[in-house]
Amino acid sequence: MRLHSFLEAVDAEWPRSPGLSQRARFRRKPNSRRMAALPSQIPGLSTENVLVLLNLAAAALEAGEVAIEIGSLHGLTLVGTALGNPQVSLYACDDFSRPDSSPVSLARTVVQFLPGADVNVFAGDLKEFISVAPWHPRAVGLVFYDGPHTYRHQLQTLLSIAPHLAERALLVIDDANDWPTRAALKDAGRLLPGMRPLLSLHTFGDHDPYWWNGVRVYQMAGPHPAVHAPPSMLGRRLFWDSGIGLIQRAITLPYWFPRKITTLARSYYRRFEASEKR
Repeated sequence: MRLHSFLEAVDAEWPRSPGLSQRARFRRKPNSRRMAALPSQIPGLSTENVLVLLNLAAAALEAGEVAIEIGSLHGLTLVGTALGNPQVSLYACDDFSRPDSSPVSLARTVVQFLPGADVNVFAGDLKEFISVAPWHPRAVGLVFYDGPHTYRHQLQTLLSIAPHLAERALLVIDDANDWPTRAALKDAGRLLPGMRPLLSLHTFGDHDPYWWNGVRVYQMAGPHPAVHAPPSMLGRRLFWDSGIGLIQRAITLPYWFPRKITTLARSYYRRFEASEKR
């Protein structure tokens, strides 16, 4: 990962200016607006800002590095990452456990928006995906995580993917507002010495028009040895995955619930539309 190139590109899309806080700087649309139409064309759980951020990260990959995406739904973020980056190989994993998702819908998106792109979809278990490592022997330069946001899944995935990372890599974590996600990222940072925060893009709640439900970006500086969560973290897992995150969702419900209905309706329509066209 060419980190300097990525950060320069971020500065071009969301320029710094005197007296402007980081929060205010990123509460704006990107300068290029090149991804503005995608969220209306592909139902998904993301925004123009997130798509541009992922696209810039993919463009900064070194030769021979790959990008992986965990959680693809209908392929909105997959398209955002790959569009205009024909040199990039992408590996996506989704178990399609959401009732509004299906392999048919995702495949339709890839065919429609990314013809000829090197996109590889793994339909199955996340743990198996990482174990099989279909990108081997290449290293992973970019990870976008939008999979299960329990403390257990988040921490386990970050620790298991670490040995597959390039010496310099980026982690982009979605739904970073959620308390279990934050706790898992904090503990991952303690266990992975090369994990350094670059951007914290939090929002007022879910379905935010700029950063959806918050995004965090981390630099991973190698080498990346295999690490396992110590038994002492079992108590933290039981605490954070006990449903406590629902309290946060309840507090912010007035902010995100109206948008949730529209998003779900579009997502279900996309799935059944794809199924009917098989």
